[in-house]
Amino acid sequence: MIKKISKVFLALLFSFISIFQVETLIAQTNSSSFEPDTRLYEAFGKEYVDFLKQNNPQLIGYFNFFLDNSFVLVQHPSEKIPGIISSCPMLELNNPALAIDHPDMVKGTKSINIFKYKYKIEQDKIVQYRLDDSGIIIIFYSGNTITEMYNKSRKI
Repeated sequence: MIKKISKVFLALLFSFISIFQVETLIAQTNSSSFEPDTRLYEAFGKEYVDFLKQNNPQLIGYFNFFLDNSFVLVQHPSEKIPGIISSCPMLELNNPALAIDHPDMVKGTKSINIFKYKYKIEQDKIVQYRLDDSGIIIIFYSGNTITEMYNKSRKI
């Protein structure tokens, strides 16, 4: 009887340890997503980002997600560039003192700081912009899609 109780106790203890380890891993993963991407400092300034770190780290996590997941970059061939220039609005910098990004298609969304620009995201449709006349288009997902992707990313 004591051996059975010991086995049950040990099984419960190992279960508790495993759950604790998983919760610790989740907490570490979540807290690391609250560490600001360096692009946030460039777009918002150190004072505001530091304020968010202290007062709203979840927003830092969302901003980090948004930087890499709210849009895609598409490179069009040179023969399509004239049509793109005439039909696709150009992104403008929020602050003219900042430098325009030149995206690297290999690095993708990590090669651009989208928070430096003025744009509008539609709730239920994609929106397209261009940075220059290179044929690279920035396609923003709809607001609904971004929210759905973010919510899925938070479920561990």
